[in-house]
Amino acid sequence: MTEFYSPIKLENALLKKGVSKEHIDNMKSEKTLDLAEFQVYYDLDGDRVIKDIPVQNIKMTSRAKPGIPWFDLALNSKEAHLEASKLSNCFKHFSESLDLHTYYQFFSSDRCRKANPIEFEYYERNNIYKTNNGNHRTIFAKITNVPVIKAMVTTYVFNQNKYSNYIKLREEFFSLDNKLSELNFHIEIDDEEESFISYQGINLIGAKNGSAVDVYFNFKKEDFFSCSKVVTDDYEFEKITDALSFLKNKLVEINNYSLKIVKLFNVVKWLPLPIKKTILELLIYFNRHEQDKTVSKIGIIIAQENLGIRIRNPIDHLEFL
Repeated sequence: MTEFYSPIKLENALLKKGVSKEHIDNMKSEKTLDLAEFQVYYDLDGDRVIKDIPVQNIKMTSRAKPGIPWFDLALNSKEAHLEASKLSNCFKHFSESLDLHTYYQFFSSDRCRKANPIEFEYYERNNIYKTNNGNHRTIFAKITNVPVIKAMVTTYVFNQNKYSNYIKLREEFFSLDNKLSELNFHIEIDDEEESFISYQGINLIGAKNGSAVDVYFNFKKEDFFSCSKVVTDDYEFEKITDALSFLKNKLVEINNYSLKIVKLFNVVKWLPLPIKKTILELLIYFNRHEQDKTVSKIGIIIAQENLGIRIRNPIDHLEFL
């Protein structure tokens, strides 16, 4: 909120100029949409053109997070990267306009876009516009119920094949989410913003650059660039989805192996601790997973955490897949 106008002052100014109470209430409830996924399955189409944009179809700005009411944006919401001085100038321009008709003409003529660039992205299939330049003016156009803005528009067209691949990829991610939860694994992010699959706070699996695990971690962070690359190439898509299925199976193997070690160890749990540690080491050696060292290494860490006995250093067993 700027020091120049309060929510009450803004609402009173809107009402005084002739903006309906119904529209103001709508702007208090209508929130910015999350369009981040669009970059995955929309393609750039042709040249930029100047056209009239129906303001009711503007659903996002480049400076706001999803889920913020448009009325709150006009009050310089902390959830958006806006400038109080620019919002104040927009409020001043609106307040000093002769009437709504005159104010609306500013947006529908060339004056608005020539004063400062005002540009939009248009997502054709969803019939949605997003502001790139001119965020503050767009916000005031929304809350004052401006019918149209004349502005530069870049159009993006829906790619059905990419979308179909993305839906399948997303289903694989959700399936992996469920498997991780079922087996008590978690996603941890360290101080350097690196992600890991962890168990009881111990990081066990990291991601190789460009791997299925890497794409999954980026999806969890809502960084969709990796997904965009995957869904574009059918071969890459098949490779990543197969790798995700393989990872789920590997997690089950790890879990089963750790349960096996725990079960064997519980047979001798009544022995003194030093002897138990020795026996655990022997059990691990004679029951190691011959086909997959990753299963053995990670399964051992999980088993010893569940047993409360540490004979292996978890740091030495971090795997990158």
